[in-house]
Amino acid sequence: MEFTQEMGIVVGISAAALTLFVLELVSADLVAILAVVAVLLTGVAKPEQALAGFSNPAVHTIAAMFVISAGLLKTGVVESLGRHLIQFGRKSPKLTFFMTIVTVVVFSAFVNNTPIVVMMIPVTLGLSRAHGIPPSKLLIPISYASIMGGCCTLIGTSTNLVVSGMAEEAGLEPFSMFELAPVGVILAVVGVLYLMLFGQRLLPERETVTSSVSGGQIREFVTELVVREKSPLIGRTLSETSLGMKGKLQFLQLIRGERIYWAPKQGPRLKAHDIIIAKGPANEIFEAGRTSQVDLIPDLAPDDARVEARTRTLAEIVVTPGSRLEGASISEIGFRRHFNVAALAIERHGKHRERDKVVDTELRVGDVVLVQGDAEAVEQLKSEEGMILLEGVEGTVVIRHRAPVAVAIAAAVVLCATFSPLPVVSCALTGAILMVLTGCLSARQLYRNIDLHTLVLIAGMVGLGQAASITGTAEYAATKLLEVIRPLGPVGILAAIYLFTNLVTEFLSNAAAAVLMAPLAISTAQQLNLSERPFLIAVAFAASAAFSTPVGYQTNTIVYGPGGYKFSDYTKVGAPLNFAFFILATLLIPVFWPF
Repeated sequence: MEFTQEMGIVVGISAAALTLFVLELVSADLVAILAVVAVLLTGVAKPEQALAGFSNPAVHTIAAMFVISAGLLKTGVVESLGRHLIQFGRKSPKLTFFMTIVTVVVFSAFVNNTPIVVMMIPVTLGLSRAHGIPPSKLLIPISYASIMGGCCTLIGTSTNLVVSGMAEEAGLEPFSMFELAPVGVILAVVGVLYLMLFGQRLLPERETVTSSVSGGQIREFVTELVVREKSPLIGRTLSETSLGMKGKLQFLQLIRGERIYWAPKQGPRLKAHDIIIAKGPANEIFEAGRTSQVDLIPDLAPDDARVEARTRTLAEIVVTPGSRLEGASISEIGFRRHFNVAALAIERHGKHRERDKVVDTELRVGDVVLVQGDAEAVEQLKSEEGMILLEGVEGTVVIRHRAPVAVAIAAAVVLCATFSPLPVVSCALTGAILMVLTGCLSARQLYRNIDLHTLVLIAGMVGLGQAASITGTAEYAATKLLEVIRPLGPVGILAAIYLFTNLVTEFLSNAAAAVLMAPLAISTAQQLNLSERPFLIAVAFAASAAFSTPVGYQTNTIVYGPGGYKFSDYTKVGAPLNFAFFILATLLIPVFWPF
């Protein structure tokens, strides 16, 4: 098979998309749109082929499942169970941890795992406070449990729906509701045992802002300090000021007009309106604003930092998927105007893009914003959609009396998808509409809870996958791959596809990895005259099992900030779990889905 010019174009577009995914220069959904536009402009696929992802049933099923999940959360089904876990667990922390993990696994098998983790973060923090356990010991296990639960059913995660949809596009049978369960349940049981016996021991002990202010383990935030007019700091270098002599703040840069000084501590003498980008513990940032004649971020009024501490509250909020905070900067949002609190600093996965002013840094999912306000204003943040208030929250319920209705609708969707001849998308869309018609969700909440970023990402990548299939790029790649791994036999080839998919998903999104690898899996099986089923199943499991990095799966990103984790924490705990899943999946998949 010859390598054609069209194949070269598809390979070039795919390589560019992968590079942008890894570098995170633009959002993942925008990368997917750019890939579709590139496919259209180069003519390697017709418009109806390049845009096929937007009409793909899997995309509409995922959208409907977002709505059904939101109905269960808004009516307090998950929150109510979480409260019972907290009450029950006051006697036995280990038993409570086990029950919490199992609960997340079970819920995530039928409810989209991202909102499950969003709802369980406050519940988990309640357990943390009740037992004096650092949140960092609990939050990664919650994320991992949601991933493992999602592997058990067709609707448990978007990955399974995407692979099933691509199988259907290729003329194959889609996955049934519980087809993945035999291996998925085994993997989940092994995963839960690993978290109970080893996972917690490998996790670090780190605290949230409450304990850092009171002298516990320190977490660091990035903030802006603006030198006031007539400040006593003017005319001194940072090393000569009270800020520099304390030595507890790290100075990243000094901005003066359009000029940036990269080693500011020994740099120029300060002038009025200089902007200092500093990094340090929450209490040190707060004290700098109170005592050093500098203003903390323009969002904070000059007098606010000097108010007595007893009248003000420090708290953390986490940006969640679909939030109006996502993609906006602190200066654009106007925390004071909209929420009556001041934004003091941000924490982004342990690092800050140094070329950005803090107020101009676009917020992303998982970012933690340190805010200050009176107790009543901070309390009001509980009811804001699109964010999690980390301090002192066990959750809020909007319409608890509709909980039985929401449970009945979700159960009906599962039964319909399992036993009726109707396609899954029909059952899911009907359930989503019923959530609104029965009052479990308002029409406004319906739209708010559909994660358009994820849907656009999947739809765009399906278009790129279509181009790879049409031009023969996937078949060519499969041919070259087989030249290397054919001697390994069917099981070895299955293992290679699983491993490659798993490596890709650790640095891309799970959906993107599934879309890229499914056509390759199908072409590989067809060239070997083997069943495509086991190879597609391997792609589904491998694309979901993203345990070793915080960026491979959205739930890992969400708990990154609240847990105060480092990148290496995921690798330390997740890599052994990745290896165990790889071995088990390679051995078990051929048993349940013969070649």
